[in-house]
Amino acid sequence: MGLPVAAQWYDAEQLTHGVTWIDEPHSRVKSNIWLVPGKERNLVFDPGTGMGPIANTVAEMVEGEVIAVASTGYFDHAGGLNQFESRAVHRLERERLAHPTLRNMVIDKYWKQDTLKALPRADFEPSDYRVPGCEPTRLLDDGDVIDLGERQLEVIHTPGITDGSLMLYEAQHSILFGGETLSDGGEFYTGEPADYTDDADPKAHVRSMRRVCELQVDTVFPGHGSPFDGRRLGQILDEYFNARVAPD
Repeated sequence: MGLPVAAQWYDAEQLTHGVTWIDEPHSRVKSNIWLVPGKERNLVFDPGTGMGPIANTVAEMVEGEVIAVASTGYFDHAGGLNQFESRAVHRLERERLAHPTLRNMVIDKYWKQDTLKALPRADFEPSDYRVPGCEPTRLLDDGDVIDLGERQLEVIHTPGITDGSLMLYEAQHSILFGGETLSDGGEFYTGEPADYTDDADPKAHVRSMRRVCELQVDTVFPGHGSPFDGRRLGQILDEYFNARVAPD
């Protein structure tokens, strides 16, 4: 018997500061999708796998312009980026998004036979899953600001998982969107094995985590798992540094 077709591909829950947490409950490999409303435009951070109609789903939830930003070029974070007219990544992720492969998007590592619990649509064939290439409409650098109107989020370049990994920091509310780089639970991310993706760099990841220590953070909306507070972030970072030798 084949997989059933999901009646609804996304779940959504509104959290603090107007942030909405969007989830792909029928996929075992997924990232958190974060929707941040603004007065002039709205932000989607990490638009997921792209197996479902994420752009249409977001358009039903907010009015006006939407910009989608991916924390990294991995398929579970950037797979839906091509659905948005305004889309941005760090400039070092541009090649991965424009010319995706099974390897550089880690599809061949994480996409398994039992990844899906249901299908996004009847004609979807899991073994044929690919991410369409797309050109970003904006290339981001460290310190750039994404202005939503009355809400501004700063780009924090955090190489380690990939050269172009990034987080977004909203100083006004002391919020950190951790992306692929920062989560709580299971094995804490230290970057893909160096022999798997050419731009994985565990030492760079340590340096990136030291930058996180400099931020005033009350809430973390991570790339995977549930949100957590600044106290838990401090514990995670202490555990992380205690388990590693600082880079040269």
